[in-house]
Amino acid sequence: MPLPVIDIFAGASSASPMRALSILPFTADGVEQALELGLAIHRAAIEVCGAIAPGEYDESTLESLVVAIESLGLAPGAEVGILVDVGAGRLYAGGRYGGPDWSADRREWALRVASWLDGYPIAGIVEPFAEQAALGRLCRDAADRVRVIADESLASDAERIAAAAAEQSASGVVLCPESAGTLSELRVAFDAARLAGWPVFMGGGEIAVDDASVVHLATAWQAGYVKLGAVGDGTSLARWNEALRIEASLRQAPGAFRVQAAARMVH
Repeated sequence: MPLPVIDIFAGASSASPMRALSILPFTADGVEQALELGLAIHRAAIEVCGAIAPGEYDESTLESLVVAIESLGLAPGAEVGILVDVGAGRLYAGGRYGGPDWSADRREWALRVASWLDGYPIAGIVEPFAEQAALGRLCRDAADRVRVIADESLASDAERIAAAAAEQSASGVVLCPESAGTLSELRVAFDAARLAGWPVFMGGGEIAVDDASVVHLATAWQAGYVKLGAVGDGTSLARWNEALRIEASLRQAPGAFRVQAAARMVH
């Protein structure tokens, strides 16, 4: 089974430095335990923040997530990984990163991203820069600490994935069926990512919340991770329920069940 990626803070404003913050339940023995852990961390985050609502996600949000994890007696980074989704392409224009209330040049933004990685136990960061050269520098400088995950920039395309692997401008990828266009193309992209030794995150993207097909793909292809969405708000029930159903059916066959561990994150 792939390990669920669980959104804790999602739905940020368009100019938010961080688009979403998710957890990777490294110690979970399957989907059911991951769900229980995700719910516990979600409740703990509410206690820390008072509420979880879409808005501006930044260093203070990251700090709240770390505190929530630690409040349960868990070790951030070792037992629970943190995935920061930046999606910097939406923040970049004219050589600068920013939004209505903030702005940073390339150097300032690079220093800010570096401060996140130095200050917090982040296991993976999704597209922290809009420029390939900057992504490559981060991959080289932080290869032993964090995975640099590509998403929209590679568009689930096998040729782009192979090129990024050769240039070392990414070390993981989010694959979405609607980005690839066809399942055949998605499978070729998946194989290219595995050939590069990358962890693969099967994502749902803009697929309707009641479409659980991404769970079937992630399980059948033995992807390392599947993005199941949030817990506690009811928006991803179809995907969670299908993952739980598949896991329950697999557990009925003695010796046949295991949590997929191939190409796991640096943590």
